Amino acid sequence: MILPIAIILVIIFIAVIILMLFNFNRTLITLCGAVIAVILVMIVPPFPGFSFGNIIGFLFGNDLDGYSNFHTIVLIFGLLIITSICNDSGVFSYLALKLIQRSRGNKYILLFFLCALAFLISLMLNNILSMIILIPITITVCKILMVNPIPYLICQMIVANTGCLVFEISSFSNVLISSAVPWTFTQFFSNLGIFSLLLFAVIVIFFALMYRTRLDTPKQRVIQVLQEYNAWLFVKNKVLFYLSLSTLIVTIVLFIILPNFQIKMDIIAISAGMLLLISTGKNIENLLTKLDFQLIIYLLGIFLIVGAIESTGILDSAAEGLKSITAGDPLSTSLVILWLAGGLTSGIDNIPLAKIFIPIVNHFNFTGTNRDMAYTALVYGIHLGDNFLPQGDNIIVAFQLTKSYDQKIPVKEFFRIGPLMALIQLSAVTLYLIVLSNIQTLMIALILILTLLAVILIINLYKHQTSKFLEKDFLII
Repeated sequence: MILPIAIILVIIFIAVIILMLFNFNRTLITLCGAVIAVILVMIVPPFPGFSFGNIIGFLFGNDLDGYSNFHTIVLIFGLLIITSICNDSGVFSYLALKLIQRSRGNKYILLFFLCALAFLISLMLNNILSMIILIPITITVCKILMVNPIPYLICQMIVANTGCLVFEISSFSNVLISSAVPWTFTQFFSNLGIFSLLLFAVIVIFFALMYRTRLDTPKQRVIQVLQEYNAWLFVKNKVLFYLSLSTLIVTIVLFIILPNFQIKMDIIAISAGMLLLISTGKNIENLLTKLDFQLIIYLLGIFLIVGAIESTGILDSAAEGLKSITAGDPLSTSLVILWLAGGLTSGIDNIPLAKIFIPIVNHFNFTGTNRDMAYTALVYGIHLGDNFLPQGDNIIVAFQLTKSYDQKIPVKEFFRIGPLMALIQLSAVTLYLIVLSNIQTLMIALILILTLLAVILIINLYKHQTSKFLEKDFLII
């Protein structure tokens, strides 16, 4: 009797994902799916023995997993308070404009700074919030400079997904996965963050090469206008500005230090959030209206659906199927997870995908380096695969936001860059995982990466020269 209900629960999960793709409210859809899933496991054999305690286990976890779901919810809630106050006080907008002004209108420096902003804000918040903050600023700056914003926007969309890989707090799926491993803040950075910094450097160089003839050069007069713009106009209260910025920095530092003393990150986040809320004297009712409570409800709905699916044992069967393909080899398994998650995430929200993959990875019972490698592959796949299609988490948000500012990103232009970058980054991560499994392959991996970059550069130069030749020939005709 397990199989029929397992299939029904999987169909419910797929239906929720599909409806979200058609822009139905994800919180409402997930909540409906969760209610149906709970009813099924409570009344359909062989689940009549399930109690209310089992449902609570779906929501918040249990002794076996250290109540990881509960710790995840508390951590996210604390981070929501801190980032909401930081954003409301103008911290991110102020820092963004000050950094852009440093470019002094140089198109390559401007490209680097805008990409760096997307990277930095994504690692502190997440890729979706970085788009919400940066797109209005980027479009405004480009209007002042009288340059085309589309290349900069596309680069930011792609870079944001790399910024999500640096810290455990950089995305909500990171929080879920780190709680499941479990990783400390420094362990996450060691496994993913360092290589992500290298990926960022590589893709910025790639963007500079791809867009070197398509970035507009602003005139000196409009550069002066941008330089004279007062960034403090974004700040409503300077005391709140410095207080919220200091809290954010101190919280990140404490994330690095205190877990060594057995103090969990969720305790740090919720404590810092509450202290900031009390010290600012901010109107609690006003703050509550700005907090994304829909995200919390959405997460709880996903926990219920995936918990119900996991209880049927079907995820163990999926893991066994994967094990039959890879023969349980840690490297092969990690590479399959990387590319499978990368392919699926372009059409599936990161959070439910992470929640589905966690029990599958756990089923292999990897330990030490092999466990870290499998989860590293999962995190990379979930984020970098977003660049394959416009349906990626932050990509679709960016498309919608640009329309509201009278800009339209051509889908053709995105496909010219996005899928290629996803392939390059996932290929680079593949080599990175190979290196993790066998340090002796380091030189081979470096040679392959350099060769890949050289081939991309040659192809790009060839396209550029061909384009110039055809343009010249057309003018002659």
